[in-house]
Amino acid sequence: MIRGESFYGGVVTTLHRIPLFPLVSPLLPQAAMPLHLFEPRYRQLIHDLGSLPADQQRFGVIAIRQGREVGTDHLNALYDVGCIADIRAIQPYADGRFDIVTMGTNRFILRDLFDEKPYFTADVEFLPDELGANPDAMSNRVRQHFERYREIVQMEDGQDVLSPDPTALSWEVAAGMLLDLDERQRILAADDTTSRLILERQLLHRELGLLAQIPSLPAFDPRQLPISSN
Repeated sequence: MIRGESFYGGVVTTLHRIPLFPLVSPLLPQAAMPLHLFEPRYRQLIHDLGSLPADQQRFGVIAIRQGREVGTDHLNALYDVGCIADIRAIQPYADGRFDIVTMGTNRFILRDLFDEKPYFTADVEFLPDELGANPDAMSNRVRQHFERYREIVQMEDGQDVLSPDPTALSWEVAAGMLLDLDERQRILAADDTTSRLILERQLLHRELGLLAQIPSLPAFDPRQLPISSN
């Protein structure tokens, strides 16, 4: 819901109050994330969201900085930029647990954090996904690098054809690479599509150089990660 307006850096911004779900890895726009929820606080979150219309059943996912717990030092334990998770499916169990499937949509920047409920809530500002300068030329280079990357790692890909849209391509590449926490977060927080593609080209260039030194690799899809658990 819209919380109100505030001033950040001399600019009036619209803030939205949302439930927040800290995780060890960021969610990316256009990426699916399954979750197994068993903690009482997140069971309550699903109960609370279940009373809302379907198009309002969403929460924010934000990554926890490596090696830190979300305790008394709330804000400093979290990265600044996260992603909205729209709930697409809910499977309840008799013992109160839930399996849910979410899809990443809008990015946001964290402005304030609250712990008045069993789960965290936050005031966030939604971030636009602007194209930046000359995204088409950069997307062509990234596409070539990523297709080579997929060949080398023998990625099992149900979506063989990459999107012609530079923004969609940038998120497909981010989801399809094996990256560490800080790298994935840097991609999520990039200012615009072109900046994101430039970063991905640099990371792909590095990875291709490393992979060229390995004689052979087993078939592997870095996106096939185990279901996240709270």
